[in-house]
Amino acid sequence: MYQSIFIPLSSNGDQLSALAFGAALAEAFDAGAECAFTSKSLLLLEGEQSDKVSEIYRKEGYTASQNLVEKFYQEQFAKRAKQVQQWFELSKEKLAGGRRLVWRDSLDLFGETAEQVRDECSFHDLTIASYDLSISILDDVVTGALFATGRPMVLMHSFPEDKDLSKLTVVLAWKFTPQTLRAQWLALPIMKKAGKVLIANVNEGEETPSTEELAKLTAYLKRHGINAHSHTISNVKSPAAALEQYYTEQKADLMVMGAYSHSRLREMVLGGFTRHFLNSRTCNLMLAH
Repeated sequence: MYQSIFIPLSSNGDQLSALAFGAALAEAFDAGAECAFTSKSLLLLEGEQSDKVSEIYRKEGYTASQNLVEKFYQEQFAKRAKQVQQWFELSKEKLAGGRRLVWRDSLDLFGETAEQVRDECSFHDLTIASYDLSISILDDVVTGALFATGRPMVLMHSFPEDKDLSKLTVVLAWKFTPQTLRAQWLALPIMKKAGKVLIANVNEGEETPSTEELAKLTAYLKRHGINAHSHTISNVKSPAAALEQYYTEQKADLMVMGAYSHSRLREMVLGGFTRHFLNSRTCNLMLAH
């Protein structure tokens, strides 16, 4: 299922976890992963550049000054892209599946960002991104890739460089919804290769899964060669926080869950449960909508 993986990278923070997980997946599924520098913003102009723009504005007007700003932006973009590519080439040598990671042309998202991300992710089976992507890009990746394409995505907090899928502990955050069913189905290939799969459901009163429902889910996974064990989390004030704590206690490597949203004024707004995990950034998440 995962033959084509896309990994957007930025010059912000630590992106190695996304590369490491992408390499592990690519190696396990005999796949390829395309990596690209992704940016949408101009850093502050340096002193001389700012002075030059002001001078051109005074002498030649607004259009000429904006043309100069665009020139500086392209130079800055190219410089940052080269720095990230150099880091990428060094980093992939450390990874067991690094030979499956390839560099491609950088993605300049200045302008219609969500649409460009959507178009890019539409032609890959899976998008993997680090939480350390710049905030503006990360939001666009989530909305453009996850909600607009129907493709799954993975958000990475941390992942060891030498870990393969057979050593994974996967938590399936279970709730009988279309989003969770889709996430569970899309994650089947990963769960089949994982060393341990845990079904976690939170006691939420009437919406709590029944014993029969969990038994059916366990049987379904077993038919796919997945020996999963279920656990009900009870007596909690915050279901999301309790699930996050369970993930930590189990020393899990990946949580599979449905991504929820609400449409307001034609914009996609994340549901509270999904937003909790995106804000906390403590769990490696595989999301599907």
